[in-house]
Amino acid sequence: MNNLEEFLQFEKENKLFDYTYKGVYLWSMMRVGVYLAYYIKKTNAHPDFQIMNIKTRLGFLRHIPKHMLNRISVSKKDVFAAHYNSYKIINNKRINPFIEFLNEIDVTTHFHTTYRPTLSDDIIYCGTNDGLRKIKEIIYRKRFFGLKRIGGLKESAEIMDFLNVLGKLIVINDAHNYMYSIMHKVEDFLIKKRFYKKLIGNRFKCVLLGDHYNPNHMALIQAARELGIPSVELQHGLTGAHHIAYNFLDESSDNKYFPDYFLTFGDYWKETMRVPKGTKLISVGFPQIDLSRNLLSNTTQDDKLIIIYSQGTHGKTLSQLAVRFAAIAADKGYSIKYKLHPSECKSWKNLYPWLLGNKSIEVLDQMMNVHELSASAKFHVGAVSTTLYEALAFDGTIMVYNTEGLESIKDLVNNGYAQVFDDENELLTLLESGIKTGVDSISKKMFRPDSVSNIEILLQTITGI
Repeated sequence: MNNLEEFLQFEKENKLFDYTYKGVYLWSMMRVGVYLAYYIKKTNAHPDFQIMNIKTRLGFLRHIPKHMLNRISVSKKDVFAAHYNSYKIINNKRINPFIEFLNEIDVTTHFHTTYRPTLSDDIIYCGTNDGLRKIKEIIYRKRFFGLKRIGGLKESAEIMDFLNVLGKLIVINDAHNYMYSIMHKVEDFLIKKRFYKKLIGNRFKCVLLGDHYNPNHMALIQAARELGIPSVELQHGLTGAHHIAYNFLDESSDNKYFPDYFLTFGDYWKETMRVPKGTKLISVGFPQIDLSRNLLSNTTQDDKLIIIYSQGTHGKTLSQLAVRFAAIAADKGYSIKYKLHPSECKSWKNLYPWLLGNKSIEVLDQMMNVHELSASAKFHVGAVSTTLYEALAFDGTIMVYNTEGLESIKDLVNNGYAQVFDDENELLTLLESGIKTGVDSISKKMFRPDSVSNIEILLQTITGI
């Protein structure tokens, strides 16, 4: 039994979804973070997180004037879109490829983000006092932990019971500190939920979000549910049978903060997900894939260009692989590009100093359209990354590094869509053999065509337009 299945079995046997504090479901709120800690402990993985400095942490302050100015602008619309401010430079425009399409369809949208689509001037920036809410949360945090220091907080028997069970899964050295941290997370959740209930009120017919396991989005889903407003999540990356956020051993044990609809890139992703029974899985496609296919249809593949995709917990391993591979491949005529994950772009020089000054490797640290790489190169190398699947949409050849977490992408290998390798020498041998793993037949199953039209029809059905 692999790590995920053991974890799912534990949560089912110990009925972790039943634990509540002040009406908040503790396990539903915490399970993704706990699984990461559990996974790191079991595999000795080395996650590389973006370094947060003071400037980054206080970045939200610059948006407060816009939030205040537009606060009165929250008028009735069809869709409340709370998505990442994840932009790319596509066709010389700075856009968010996940939600830009909302400007093209027949629903009115309020974008609850600092992102502003470039294709329309008639957009509310945030229309909320989101920045002010964050200040309120900071003040509350100071007050909460001030009370903790002077013994002004009552202990929670419910949370201690919960931690006693959780201690069988992960090491909890100081249960009382954990208890206070969870108490604060609950209070923070309730602040966010009250904020979203007031904000969305009866102004919207549906809530659209980028993922459900973001703390803000869990509070938003619950607020919408209490108001009778359906929530819709767009697939943003790898799901399948090995992603903790999209798998439940007992599907009848509903995760209270899971969306009502989950829209997948294609039928391929629906087949292995185990989601709560109340959620509708619907295949719609991926707008950025459709856009890129049109823009890049005449791109010629370079069979000597190797793209290595960095990814979260595997960044250190992959970047070191890139250095070793460059040492033996450069004189064979191969050029190497190392594509950083967006979370690594600002901090890679500290995280992976061995990449600095290596003239054989071009490090890509810009928010580019990754499909330009998918279309321009024949060979794509990585560990656990959605970009490897996306490369198949552009007839790429996929090479998977045999490292921790391989089970997450093992389906590509098992189905003959990718080759697995153990080290840089085996990778070079595979490249020199001229092997090709891209399979045209799987592309449409992974990424359903006509995504924008499919999403428009679904949103119109949900909102009753």
